[in-house]
Amino acid sequence: MADEKGEKEDGAKEEPEAKAGPNIVLIIAALLVVQVLLVGGGIFLVSQMANKDDAPKQSVLPEPVQAGGIDIANEVVYGTKFTDVTVNIVGSDGRFLLVTLAIAYDGKSKANQKLEAQLAVNETQLKNTILTYLSTLTLDQITQNSNIQNEVRTNLLRELNNTIPQSAGRLSNVYIEKWLVS
Repeated sequence: MADEKGEKEDGAKEEPEAKAGPNIVLIIAALLVVQVLLVGGGIFLVSQMANKDDAPKQSVLPEPVQAGGIDIANEVVYGTKFTDVTVNIVGSDGRFLLVTLAIAYDGKSKANQKLEAQLAVNETQLKNTILTYLSTLTLDQITQNSNIQNEVRTNLLRELNNTIPQSAGRLSNVYIEKWLVS
């Protein structure tokens, strides 16, 4: 019979088994952790790149963004862009109109440097004028009038020019870059 100190019946001592098993287990565990981190990081990067352009850009009172030079029909104009202006359509039970507008003026004229400064000063008034005008449109006007966008451009140009002092200069055009009825 073997005693409790690890001797066999024939008197030879029992050799302890080699402990190579735990080293292999640690290596495999470390490789799995690294693999999970790489896959997770890759998924995160791909999702961030995909979401970069999908960010919502809708606001009730949009912030103007300087449009810089806009080349329209070989005419260089400068102006301010109002992105994703959203208004409820009159009498439509929850339908709305979403537009992006660029207001333009001749940026080459030295007189219009004064207009540029005045646009910055009147930013809130310009936003209010756009929202107030668009809020008067009815569903019938928007959906049944094939010339509605041209009428909106013409009327907004007149209204916006009335918002800024005449001594500052005049806007030359209103461009509709987005028009969505929902």
